Amino acid sequence: MAVYLEDVTIPDGTAFKQNVPFVKTWRFQNKGTCTWGANYAVVFHSGDPMGAAFTNPLPPAAPGEVVEVSVNMVSPASGGAFTGYWQFQDPYGTRFGTNSGGKDLFWVKIGVSIYDENGALVPVVGGDSPVILPPGCSPQTDPQAEANLLTWINAARAAEGLAGLTRQSALDAAAAVHSADMGCNQFVDHTGSNGSTWNTRIRDQGYKAAAAAENIYVGDPAFGGDAQGAWEWWMNSPVHRGNILSAKVTEVGMAYAYVPGSPFKGYYTLVFARPAAGP
Repeated sequence: MAVYLEDVTIPDGTAFKQNVPFVKTWRFQNKGTCTWGANYAVVFHSGDPMGAAFTNPLPPAAPGEVVEVSVNMVSPASGGAFTGYWQFQDPYGTRFGTNSGGKDLFWVKIGVSIYDENGALVPVVGGDSPVILPPGCSPQTDPQAEANLLTWINAARAAEGLAGLTRQSALDAAAAVHSADMGCNQFVDHTGSNGSTWNTRIRDQGYKAAAAAENIYVGDPAFGGDAQGAWEWWMNSPVHRGNILSAKVTEVGMAYAYVPGSPFKGYYTLVFARPAAGP
């Protein structure tokens, strides 16, 4: 088992020009009983690999030892927000993640700005074209799973002295678009297949937000990737827990999409927002 400690380089949201080499380094502690040695690796899971090798050697570490894990990457040639998810692999090919359940992924998240031949910044525009789902892909929904999540969210907020969130139909629609997009187009990222972000997806549903954030989760419900698994993963992740318990938002949209032929089967999206004042 591994415990994530911190990002050593490239904190989330670091900005790059396109096609710039960089080294992402994380710090972990080996909390298992086995020594990490030959044939242990850091392996790509999903999202954008950003030019990295899909398998990278893991530094040796005895139980309890802290090590730094690095992967060589290159910022993409296109502009936008990019996320790559990673995990570990033992010598027998079994993959494992971080923290208590050994399921959490770790990641690199960057932004890329495009510059023309004169060095001038070119605006990045994404999400203006509609999401296209492959023919025959019709995600299944689970209203009860969504209702359970809303109950758990508001109970957690109440325990922190925060007002509950109201479920909002336009935010539901934005979440549904993204869950279906991830499932049918087989990817895991906050950036949609059409280049959209949660802000543009909210905008496209006619919602004007003063503040917004998004949580996503994927997992096969046959192996713990159900609503309870999503909830536990979010609440054990400081970033996602922070979105759930944010005092800046008042409304939420949520959508679950089950796509049998996809890699992860189940895809959850939560969209948090506060409406902008005025028309």
